[in-house]
Amino acid sequence: MHFQQAKRVIPDGASVLALRNYVPHMAGRLTIRQIERDYGPIDQYEWIVLPADHVPLVIGGKVIPAGRSRVGARIKHVISEAEANGMQCNKANSSIIVCSRS
Repeated sequence: MHFQQAKRVIPDGASVLALRNYVPHMAGRLTIRQIERDYGPIDQYEWIVLPADHVPLVIGGKVIPAGRSRVGARIKHVISEAEANGMQCNKANSSIIVCSRS
């Protein structure tokens, strides 16, 4: 439910960077890439959608909080890069962080 709340604010036709698990739910967006791959320059995205540190992720068959996983380090890097490029990153709710240019 928390992801669905955050997803509603992202317009169709927007360019989005997100966690691999979120990509299938972003159909209709102009560009959708996942942070686990080479996503290119951060300034090409209008929106970034990521899990908060405490959100459990399944990695290698184990459930690990996002902040304590390898993906967690990538999430922190993406957020730092987004903020350095003028994006505002905030918790959309207790489980989702959303960065945007607006």
